[in-house]
Amino acid sequence: DSVFRSKESSISDADIDAILAAGEKRTKEIENRLSKADKGDMLDFRIDGGISMQNFEGIDYSQRANRIDTSGPFYIDTGKRERKKVQSYQESDLQGIQKVQSSIVRKRIVRLPKHLRLPKMDEWQFYHRKRLNELYEMEEDIYSKLKQENKLPSNMEQNQVQFLPPELVQEKAALLEEGFSDWTKAHYQLFVRASSKYGRQQVDKIALEVGKTELEVGRYASVFWTKGSTYLNPAEWERHLRNVERGEKKIDEINRLMDATKRFVSRFSNPWEQLTFQFASISQGKVFNAPEDRYLLCLAHQYGYGAWDEVKAAIRRSGRFRFDYFLRSCSADTLGKRCEALMRAAEKENAEWEKRHFPGSEKAGDKERALEEDRRKAEELERTGKLAEFEDHLRAEARKLAEIRNSRQKRQQAALAEAATIVANEEEEGGGSVGNNAPSKSGSKSSANKKGSGPSGTQMKVVPEALLPRLAQIIHGSGSKSIDKLATEFVFLHPETSKRQVEKKILEMSEKEKREGDQRDSWYIKDKFKGLLEKAALLPTVNSFGGGTTGLAMASTANDEICKGSKRRKSDEDAVAGGKHSAIRNPYSWFKEKNREEAVLQLKEGAGGEEEPTPEQVKSKLKAMWQESDDSIKEEFVSLAEKHGFKKHKS
Repeated sequence: DSVFRSKESSISDADIDAILAAGEKRTKEIENRLSKADKGDMLDFRIDGGISMQNFEGIDYSQRANRIDTSGPFYIDTGKRERKKVQSYQESDLQGIQKVQSSIVRKRIVRLPKHLRLPKMDEWQFYHRKRLNELYEMEEDIYSKLKQENKLPSNMEQNQVQFLPPELVQEKAALLEEGFSDWTKAHYQLFVRASSKYGRQQVDKIALEVGKTELEVGRYASVFWTKGSTYLNPAEWERHLRNVERGEKKIDEINRLMDATKRFVSRFSNPWEQLTFQFASISQGKVFNAPEDRYLLCLAHQYGYGAWDEVKAAIRRSGRFRFDYFLRSCSADTLGKRCEALMRAAEKENAEWEKRHFPGSEKAGDKERALEEDRRKAEELERTGKLAEFEDHLRAEARKLAEIRNSRQKRQQAALAEAATIVANEEEEGGGSVGNNAPSKSGSKSSANKKGSGPSGTQMKVVPEALLPRLAQIIHGSGSKSIDKLATEFVFLHPETSKRQVEKKILEMSEKEKREGDQRDSWYIKDKFKGLLEKAALLPTVNSFGGGTTGLAMASTANDEICKGSKRRKSDEDAVAGGKHSAIRNPYSWFKEKNREEAVLQLKEGAGGEEEPTPEQVKSKLKAMWQESDDSIKEEFVSLAEKHGFKKHKS
């Protein structure tokens, strides 16, 4: 109040009232303007400067009168949209029931006794429904009339009572007998399907499909094909007839293809190897080749058309196509399509062949082509005969080789037995000692017997004491061979021994180490078993597993090593000169001994006389000198070798 009532201010009460009135007026104007606006300010926000996009050539098309041209040819007035009232399910059902009740007048049913009622008569059961219904209506009328008059017989007599005259009763019974009451719809469909599959005349196969006897199926088939056009629905009858005719046409085609395939295959003596297409062309491409087509056609002829699963199984069993992954992975449908194409090609081949060989249709060149085909067949037969003869010859040669191999094994076993006898005799003469610390014979036998009994009671294939000299001989001449090769070589000579036991014996008798002068680890007999090498010198030379010889030169060299303590082998000349038992040498060995120095000198001269030749170079040079020598020189060395025990093979 002090502010408004201040006398120092120039504003009076009248001025304040004017200001308030002006504010109220401004407020009313704003409210009127907002009330006239349809949308808010944010919805009316524009950035196009207020230009309307529906104004064109001075016409505002936002107005409906300007936008619709009712005089144009493309104007269609759809009218105002109206929504239909949705009824509930109860209301619609109630209306439907009321409509049915108002339009249908039910007829009161008169039920005859059970033995007088008609069975369910479907169209595929072939009942004379028209006549049976007439008789049934007659019975109903008689029954209803008697019922109204209360003249029906008692319940006990109703099973035998008949309301029709006797002649009509017999007619009704005959008509019921003509129908097929035990044929259901499933039987009917199976019959139609089997007829299209096997043909109308194959009653036995159709009976198997339907599950009835041939007599029943035959009777039904006769009625079906005679009365089906009148009893069945015309559209259904036409469909069944069309399917059966199509199936019979397919059967005729299959029979024709099988007959053509049979005639084509019979033209070859061995179609699995000789079958070829001469006239008809089959597109092989990159899929099937000629051997595959030949095999497929023969399998189709063997198993028949449609047995593609059997054809696939036969291909998978055949060893000929074991690595033909394409053919083995083909499905039965793919193989069936290829077999069918080949059978059609065989049919064309037969037609062309008959055309060319038929006497009445010979043209220019037909006779020559026929002669050419006959000549080709004769060549194939001759080739087949030669192949059989060659196979017989191979079998005879294989038998001869087997006999030679058996005889050689027998000779080797006899030689080994003789060697074992010699070693046993030497042991008896020498007191049974093998080396300085070798075990006794009886002790070895007892130990062998102990080792021979395994946990399961089986006899182990141990190395006998009589064969130890041979094993020592193999070990001493092995060099740096593996223990597996040594055991394999010994087991090859003595199959009665076990490879594992031989390996154990090798590790017991020897050691593999690198000594002075060796380039790699080599096998050396232990000191307590070196006495076996003396006995090895008495053994004959036999073929070893590696194709070489296990001779006495090794044993002689071992004898020298025992005497002199040498760690290196000496030449055959030293072994022959110093050993008690000389090795049997062949002529080429004597030739090498005599011409070794000359070969070394020639090699040095060729190299300038500075470098020493390698053993391989000397060996090659000696071999070349032997081949270049005259027969007279070779005969001298043969005579020299025969003087020292060499036996020349008889030719």
